[in-house]
Amino acid sequence: MTARPSTALVLIFLTLWDSKALEGKDPRRAEQLHFSAEEDKVKNPVSIPRDALAILAKDEMVREELENENIQPGKIPLSWFSTSAIHLSNTRDVDLIVMAVGPIHGANVAMFWLFRANAHGYGLILRAGGHDLDVKNTRSKGYCDIELSAVVTQKLSTVLYRFDGVRYRQYQSRLEEIQ
Repeated sequence: MTARPSTALVLIFLTLWDSKALEGKDPRRAEQLHFSAEEDKVKNPVSIPRDALAILAKDEMVREELENENIQPGKIPLSWFSTSAIHLSNTRDVDLIVMAVGPIHGANVAMFWLFRANAHGYGLILRAGGHDLDVKNTRSKGYCDIELSAVVTQKLSTVLYRFDGVRYRQYQSRLEEIQ
């Protein structure tokens, strides 16, 4: 007489096996979802594409630093940016979060640029500064909501951005006293 596993035991095994198999298939599990001005770079940096770099070269803050350093826009230093790949939407398209580092990084704040994959490469969908950037689990128009926070004059400023179908727009902001 051979022992047969119980139905409950088989179900537990299949559930555990299935959840382990799915871990490798969900790209969001390995993606960085929190970014901080305290960091020198993103956790899993990727190369910044030329079209995104061309957009950054036109950014007012970047242009000012290029002028201060006497650098031509076509020679923008890659060391000024740290880029992370992320899936902001439910599509397979890889989007980018670019964090300012080096001379364009503030004392307790960093500029962040979010780029959306499109048919022509990448398009800018958010430019905002803060101490922390968090990619939220909530979504608007299929894209993850984005929250930026910073301490401003002894108050915590938190701004929530939601995707409107074209770009991220400020949806809600809070200013809380720090105790």
